[in-house]
Amino acid sequence: PEQTALQTGINVALDEEAWRGEVQGNWGFLSDHLRLVAGLSYEDKSIDSADQTARPRPRRFGKDRANVKRLRQTLIYEPIEADSTALYAQLDWQASDTLKLVLAGRYDDSTLHEPQYSPKAALVWSATPENTFRLTYNRAFQVPNYSEFFLQAEVAPAVNLSNLPCVPGTELIPGVPCGANGFFSLEEICALDGVPCAFDADFDAGEIPGTDPTPDTLILALGNQDLEVEEVETWELGYTGVLGSKVYLTLDYYYSKNDNFITDLLPQLGTPLGRINPNFGALCVPTAGYTLPLCTQPGTTDAHNTFIYQTLQRVFGPRFPLLTRNFDGTPMLGVASYTNFGEVDTQGVDLGLDWYLTPEWTIGLSYSWFDFEIKDSAPGLDRLLLPNSPENKYSVSVAYGTPRWDVSVAYRWSEEFRWVVGPFQGQVPDYGTADVVANVRVTDHVALGLNVANALDDEHWESFGGDILGRRALGSVTFSW
Repeated sequence: PEQTALQTGINVALDEEAWRGEVQGNWGFLSDHLRLVAGLSYEDKSIDSADQTARPRPRRFGKDRANVKRLRQTLIYEPIEADSTALYAQLDWQASDTLKLVLAGRYDDSTLHEPQYSPKAALVWSATPENTFRLTYNRAFQVPNYSEFFLQAEVAPAVNLSNLPCVPGTELIPGVPCGANGFFSLEEICALDGVPCAFDADFDAGEIPGTDPTPDTLILALGNQDLEVEEVETWELGYTGVLGSKVYLTLDYYYSKNDNFITDLLPQLGTPLGRINPNFGALCVPTAGYTLPLCTQPGTTDAHNTFIYQTLQRVFGPRFPLLTRNFDGTPMLGVASYTNFGEVDTQGVDLGLDWYLTPEWTIGLSYSWFDFEIKDSAPGLDRLLLPNSPENKYSVSVAYGTPRWDVSVAYRWSEEFRWVVGPFQGQVPDYGTADVVANVRVTDHVALGLNVANALDDEHWESFGGDILGRRALGSVTFSW
């Protein structure tokens, strides 16, 4: 798919290809009181964000400088190839007519993470044929997604360091005059020493400053390839029952401990966590023999480096500390990234109820409560590390159905909560929407459907920085045979 990023006007693209195979077997023992399921799966996945109409990204150094496909990436640095293998098994033991034990395990290996083992156990007690209690333990892991690992998305227009203004007739530094047209290129300062700095990736010696329209210093949100998998350990207690042959009830409580919690996009600098992604350190580093931190490849004179350092400070102002180098050494601004953060505990309750008044009429009710606690937090992080989820939400529905047609009306409500994802930080006000769904079978082979979300057109947003949602109606025609 392709779409335009509003902040930069750049068309972003993403192509994915995945191949997956699985072999599974199952066996029964002791008159099927003991059952074993085991299997093996393999997946190979490739991701490419190249857009052949996109402006080539600067790539001053390395073998990819002439690789047009790699230079036209819009979301990542280069195409990604990854594969994963999993072995799993589950043993079900029907210990008695009312008691069942489930044991399971899974082994995962991938080019994206170290091998992981995930055990699971469950005890199910059927107090009566209509009432069941279950206790579950599960240890699992969450692999950082491809964005969290590999993102390189432009979040603001790139900066052009080849058309910086100066006063004609003056000298930038002794022996280096300002261009007659009132511009200079920072790359020409490096060229005086024969050092490629990549402030202007397609710089040619002798070109007229200010005539290169290509801004080469990108401003990027970055993935973090050193992220650890997020480990989750969960206990769950649940009940499922039929009350009075008319009411179907589910009630679940869960408690989870999350280690190596992966943050959303955070500012690279300025939080209590320090530099979020140490893979992208400061561009200018203290170096023996230089008065100011060296901002270029070794080889520039101290006077030239001092001028470059002071120019970068003036151009970027408070963003100067965000200057860094990409994997090939090209300068850029890394403004945000991801990191792992300690431990987060979560707990919640989910309630669901369906009341079958008559064969035609059904009333539904659901409610969810969610709570979280960040362990070993630091001042200010409570506004940045958030689950982006409300504490309370519920829904109520009424449905009527016959063999030929059905209709349902539902109302759902969500409590106000704070949303934090990268630059999108703010409140999501509480909202409630009414939804209508209707279906009619015209013939034995043709059915018509209507789905109206937010039927009362209560405009709201469900994520800060996301779309304003109004009424949406979707009609459908279904053919069956």
